[in-house]
Order: sequence, then structure tokens, then C-alpha cells
Amino acid sequence: MIFHTKAILRLLGWTEDGELVAALAPNDDFNLGDPKEVKLISISAEDHRSRVLGILPHTRQSSVRLSPDKRYVSFVATQSNKENIFLLSLAGGRPRKITQNQDEKKHYSSLVWAPNGETIYFGKQYMRSVLTLIDNVN
Repeated sequence: MIFHTKAILRLLGWTEDGELVAALAPNDDFNLGDPKEVKLISISAEDHRSRVLGILPHTRQSSVRLSPDKRYVSFVATQSNKENIFLLSLAGGRPRKITQNQDEKKHYSSLVWAPNGETIYFGKQYMRSVLTLIDNVN
């Protein structure tokens, strides 16, 4: 066994140093869509030690994504009843807000990093139901 927790565990990927990055959310219910305090950790595959990389307040655990270069995570979090997308360096520091949403009814979903790590694609909804659009498929 490498790691044990009672929290809801979401594996994000491996760092360049061979550590597994995971997002942990409280196991108080199974409604993963609700924002919670998410703990970002790394787990050493070698000695099985874990360390906290950051605390992501009011975050939807399912939104947390590791960048292709393994240096950042992106995530959707709520502040003042408004969702925005944030970026956190795994080297440390505070999350940086990268969207400027001022509408309580706008929600972000489906964050995906471009392979070069310079762009994040995402969905926007104005209701809790999912709306998907694929444009220019040819």
C-alpha cells in the first residue's frame, strides 16, 4: 500500500520527480459537484511519504487538473458566490485567479490543458445543467 485515506481521492498524475499528485476532498457525502476544501498532496512512490502542496478552498474536486509540464494545477473555485478558474504552482505560493467572472450564474467546467501547457480550454454554463458545444469539427 502506498497511501491510505478516508477522504475522497482523485489522482492527477506524476511529477517530474516521480511523485504522484492527488486531490483529497472530505468524505462527508458523495456530491462531488459541490465546492469543498480540497487538499492537494504529493505522494512519493519510493518511500510512500506524502506532503501537502496546497489547500484549495471552495473548490470542485473534479475540476482540478495537472498541467502537461507537471508544474501547475488549474481548478475551479468559488469566491463571493462567483466561480473562477485558478492556477497554482506546485513549487509553492498562492493560487492566482486567471478568469474575472462577475456573474453568480456563470459556471466553469471541463478544464483541459493544451499539450504545450500554454492554454487552458474550458466550458461555460449559465445554469447547473451541462451545455456542450463542439465547433469547427471539420
